[in-house]
Amino acid sequence: MSAFRLTQPAEEDVLGIWLYIAKENLVAADRLVDRLTETFQLLADSPEIGERMERYRAGLRSWSLENYVVYYHVTPEGIEVYRVLHGARDHRQLL
Repeated sequence: MSAFRLTQPAEEDVLGIWLYIAKENLVAADRLVDRLTETFQLLADSPEIGERMERYRAGLRSWSLENYVVYYHVTPEGIEVYRVLHGARDHRQLL
């Protein structure tokens, strides 16, 4: 099993997502973070499945989960999650 690591901005993204959803529904917030974690592991195990996003950064890939986009880089150990952004946000500015 390969490993994944979150950058500081990605950790803040996940926390922000959890806090936003938890205001209305703690169970849903926990469920989404669990699904994100499962997605991070999927990407670490099969890093090439994501779409290349070279227009934003060299080596960057993306994978969508519900309304969110996971941006990551492939590493020798698996992946490094760069950002986790809601689809409605301005990704060009944030990346």
